[in-house]
Amino acid sequence: MNRTLEWLNANQNRRYPFYDDSALTVVSGGNLGDDFLLDFQITLESSWLPLTGYPSWAALVSIAVAPDRSILTITFTVNAALFVVVVPASAVTPYCLVGDTSSFSLTAHYAITFGPGVLAFAQNQAIGTHAVQAGTATIDAALIAANQNSRLDSFNGFQGDVTLIPGYNCEPSATGAIIQFSAGSGSGAGVSCRESSTAVLSCSSAWLWFNGVHAGPDGDVQLVGGPGVTITQDPIGSPNTVLISGNTKLANQECG
Repeated sequence: MNRTLEWLNANQNRRYPFYDDSALTVVSGGNLGDDFLLDFQITLESSWLPLTGYPSWAALVSIAVAPDRSILTITFTVNAALFVVVVPASAVTPYCLVGDTSSFSLTAHYAITFGPGVLAFAQNQAIGTHAVQAGTATIDAALIAANQNSRLDSFNGFQGDVTLIPGYNCEPSATGAIIQFSAGSGSGAGVSCRESSTAVLSCSSAWLWFNGVHAGPDGDVQLVGGPGVTITQDPIGSPNTVLISGNTKLANQECG
């Protein structure tokens, strides 16, 4: 038995993917078995939250038994959006549904795994829709991944030359067919600097880059002299002037 199947089988005896000690109360009567839902993974590409700044959340809302008891129509909510999946009552379990949902208020990719409790529910519950009591079947928030601030969704392939352009704090590199993006303060095109409406130092007045080296988070560029070289501030000139001088006498001053 592989470890994934072993793990899903173990989930038949615990509340996961719901929060521990969840009641899983069905309004029409009784409680949902631990073996009904074995896993729930969702990645949000876009989502509307009624309260901005609050973490995303998901929950099981209702389960509808078809008139011939052959399928269950299961409704979940993510933030303020609903999405529906259909599960055959006679599905071989663990039964995993992998798909995408897209609406005005929610775009997401999901992988939901059901257990033998699906068949038991279809056989034992009355035909029709059974609501799940609010707050009793909330999905563990750790299973909800937010990918809403990403610009690149996916790509399958290119023909011809591909040009990678560094972004702010991001440096791209390519090795064969693998493209990697490395993030770091000042990497790539440097730190994004926009004009400020307040009386602060603007981009046009700052020294942000020198000979391939970007300024650090504090705006400093460190100039260090090598062997025989001294770097000092010009005591006579502008405070933004430095002197770079050699401190070793030349043995032969003739030029040829």
